[in-house]
Amino acid sequence: MKYFIVLVLVIHCIGCTQPVIKAGPAVQIDNMPGQCPYLTKDENGNTAISWVRMINDSTSAFCYAISKDGRSFGAPVVIPGSGNIQPHGENLPKIIFKPSHEIIALWGAANPNPKNKYSGLIFYVQSFDEGKSWTAPKTLGDRYGEL
Repeated sequence: MKYFIVLVLVIHCIGCTQPVIKAGPAVQIDNMPGQCPYLTKDENGNTAISWVRMINDSTSAFCYAISKDGRSFGAPVVIPGSGNIQPHGENLPKIIFKPSHEIIALWGAANPNPKNKYSGLIFYVQSFDEGKSWTAPKTLGDRYGEL
């Protein structure tokens, strides 16, 4: 019990020394509803945000945008082949920017089968030219349990 109290005090003191960050005004990136936001940095240190754009009740797309000034974002980029994405907070899609200017986008898609109606697959695509063109989507495994 006393270790818990000491831990709480340490966490409290560390929290007191952190600088206060004030939020700026909200920035609208896309005019369509979305979910599953994920913030990261690109290979140049710019802020990048990815999300799942909700086109209609049955269609979604994985998108990302880059902020070069920290105040606004460029036009959203739709990742080709991501129409099978299953948006879910526990299955958050990710985008990775490598120093070589390669971009890797990963997302989950439903793949129900007789053994597990909730099973899914992980898909990924790559761009070797800063997002101008992309590979065809590939899975990390062909069937449930082969990962």
